[in-house]
Amino acid sequence: MAALAEGISNALVPALLIFVGVAFLHVQGILSTQAENMVWTLASIIMPLFAVIGLTYAAFSPGAPAWRIVPVTPSGARALPLRIAILSVTLVVTANFQIILRTYDLVTGPLRSVFLLLQSLAVSGLLALMLPDRYWEDADPGTAEGSGPVKAKEGNEEDQHAVVHFSRLALITFILVTPAIAMCGYGRLSEFIQLRIIVSAMVIGIALLFRMAAQEGANVLLAKRATRKRPATPVSNPAAADPASTGVISLFVTLAIDLATIVLVAPILLLLMGVPTSTLGIWGNNIAAGLTIGGVTISLTGIFLAIVTFIVGYTLTGWIQRWLGSRILPTTTLDPSIRNSITSATTYIGVTLSLLAAISILGVGFANLAIVAGALSVGIGFGLKTVVENFVAGLLILIERPIRVGDWIVVGGNEGTVRHISVRATEIETFDRASVIVPNSEIIASSVTNWTHKNRIARLIIKVGVDYGTDTRLVSSLLVDCAKAQEEILKYPEPKAFFVSFGDYSLDFELRCFVRDTDYILSTKSNLHYAIDDIFRLHKVNIPSPQREVRVIAVTGGSRDDSDELKDKMAEPLPKA
Repeated sequence: MAALAEGISNALVPALLIFVGVAFLHVQGILSTQAENMVWTLASIIMPLFAVIGLTYAAFSPGAPAWRIVPVTPSGARALPLRIAILSVTLVVTANFQIILRTYDLVTGPLRSVFLLLQSLAVSGLLALMLPDRYWEDADPGTAEGSGPVKAKEGNEEDQHAVVHFSRLALITFILVTPAIAMCGYGRLSEFIQLRIIVSAMVIGIALLFRMAAQEGANVLLAKRATRKRPATPVSNPAAADPASTGVISLFVTLAIDLATIVLVAPILLLLMGVPTSTLGIWGNNIAAGLTIGGVTISLTGIFLAIVTFIVGYTLTGWIQRWLGSRILPTTTLDPSIRNSITSATTYIGVTLSLLAAISILGVGFANLAIVAGALSVGIGFGLKTVVENFVAGLLILIERPIRVGDWIVVGGNEGTVRHISVRATEIETFDRASVIVPNSEIIASSVTNWTHKNRIARLIIKVGVDYGTDTRLVSSLLVDCAKAQEEILKYPEPKAFFVSFGDYSLDFELRCFVRDTDYILSTKSNLHYAIDDIFRLHKVNIPSPQREVRVIAVTGGSRDDSDELKDKMAEPLPKA
């Protein structure tokens, strides 16, 4: 975004000054008509040059490496923008020079061929000056100039390196092919290839610069939105700051930006390649009209309207659900379970109506849906009841989202992380790295413990007993101090120690606190055990162990009365420890 802002300022300020100067000359009437036309022609040439040069310097950012969005070395960042500027000026000057020669009929066939050959050689030479390896960073891990070892690039940087590598190969091809074409007498063809490809590359480069800035701006706004809506306490509703929902929004925003870039750039590239505007209009009408397959017309316009309809319907459904749940239903005397049923039914009805409306806009008839429903009914009759149950349960899971990919759940005797949810079954990876496939109907029909459904905060309870006679308030204070010293334990709600009972041989306490992430619950529990043991040793607080008394009575003989007396003694209860 900073690079784009700098490029626009470098391009607009000079262009604006030129425009104001020419407009001032026009208003004052200082120049003759012919001179004014020449001035306007020069201005129309120079202003686009400023735009290209300004955005090029912004992309390479010679003086600001942090803003550099092209994978080049420092020497490349200094040298390449100047050479691209010289190339742009060369193309514009030669093109306008030819226009002037043709206008005044000052050029002959042989002279034009020689001129085009020289132009082709000049352009190829300037392109060759951009290819040395010292100007470009390698796509693979290696060594960059002045930076030591370079780590392997990931994600967007890999894409940049792939584009740069392809562009270098294309430049090498043009350097070798276009002068040879001009030498064979096809100077106009050589000029056509060079101008169209170079101008197309400039258009694509500028479009990619705007695309990257738009994506960065969208990511910044989404990050601010997630930070602003992050819950301050674990009892707040964290759904608004759900990273999964933020990731989905980011994905759709990125797809929208990419689609808009393609829609805007593709017609420009086609016009540069010589496609008439009338042909583009016909193609656009055909795309908008759609393709008919089996009585169903599929068009981009219909798809777009269907998506918009579903999104609007889904958004209205969520708004109505929140309105009912927070404003209307709490004022009634209905049972909370009935309120929940009403809000859930509202969601299902709204989503269903939105989906049906979207399908109708797409042009899919409800008769086809009836055929599908009939096929499902027949399948159920032939023994597909379990499959359909799992299918419907999978749809409910995907719509209601009681569990999501990445959640830590316990279902039945299986505990682990959800790795994949399909319409038939859910894959759970246990902590032993074993994959368990659980039918969706089992998840819907049975109780499921989800440790990370609303948030990843978990409560930790440490039970400990001390000797009778120990200072109970000291024990409570020591337990709370141990919890506050742990980094992973939340400050709010603050840890608390409770004196829960008088045990058979100990005074029983419970330390209750909240761990910020379920991933740290075991390590935090272990650290707390270590800390409690250390601080109890320091303050001479003993943790008792169960004491048992074993009475051994040796019998060496005797009368029947002695045996009866022995039985009576053994039947007596033992005293408590």
